[in-house]
Amino acid sequence: MIVKNIITNQIVKCEKLLISSFKPKGLKTIISSVPKTNYIIGVGYSEGDYQICISGRRKQRENIYTTIKREMYEELSIIPSEDPKIILRDNRNFFSIIDLQKTILLDSNIFSQNKQSDSIDRAVICIHGTKKDTAKYISNVKLKENNGDCITHIWADTAENILKYF
Repeated sequence: MIVKNIITNQIVKCEKLLISSFKPKGLKTIISSVPKTNYIIGVGYSEGDYQICISGRRKQRENIYTTIKREMYEELSIIPSEDPKIILRDNRNFFSIIDLQKTILLDSNIFSQNKQSDSIDRAVICIHGTKKDTAKYISNVKLKENNGDCITHIWADTAENILKYF
């Protein structure tokens, strides 16, 4: 498991994290469709809670595809290089899988966050890549220390290891 502290810019390998109880129905199915040796990227918050994949609520007057792009940018400073697709829908959760090779790393100061009210629809985005691509991304990504989502860490582990949390 690789963990990057975005405040200190330090990257460490660790064995265990405090994984969030947020595991919406469908998440295991999505992760199971990723090659087992690929790494899945998640985020950690200031209170020490680590989320599998990334997610966020659709804003008013925003479609779910825009939500996916916005959440990817806000939480990971990347955007998809092609239009995202919804792979699975479970009630109000819309799941998407995106290969890290099909993303563009951006400066975290380019866009301002969307301040519109949240709807009840949620995008859950599984971003995955090879060990090499994930290590390169984690080494190069920068987030604002005081980002709106209170993210303090970006982490990644193999799909095979993440499935053990279910």
